Amino acid sequence: MTCITKKRDDVEEYVHDYLRKAAYLRTYANVIHALPDENSWPNVQFKTLLPPLRKRRAGRPRLSRRRGATEPARVQRSVGFRCSKCQQTGHNSRTCKEIEKKWNPLLDKGRDIM
Repeated sequence: MTCITKKRDDVEEYVHDYLRKAAYLRTYANVIHALPDENSWPNVQFKTLLPPLRKRRAGRPRLSRRRGATEPARVQRSVGFRCSKCQQTGHNSRTCKEIEKKWNPLLDKGRDIM
């Protein structure tokens, strides 16, 4: 732009005809009108198209189907896990509170202290 104004040329001479308003109006002048209803569609002698066959999808399949909005949620049974240090259920060995009292890692699994 600076070079064009420095040469005192008209800026519109450097704009392509495709970018002008007249070209835009010519592009969108023809409108494709939709047919009002199915009765006015032309009759075609081809077979009716069917949807594609269902193929097995890649990856692990879903465990259960998607439930509707009015269906109750599936009841999940909680699997009780047991702590390997104190043998109580409800927590694991990392969150065990009995660690200071009972468990010594050097004496675990039959190891002796030297």
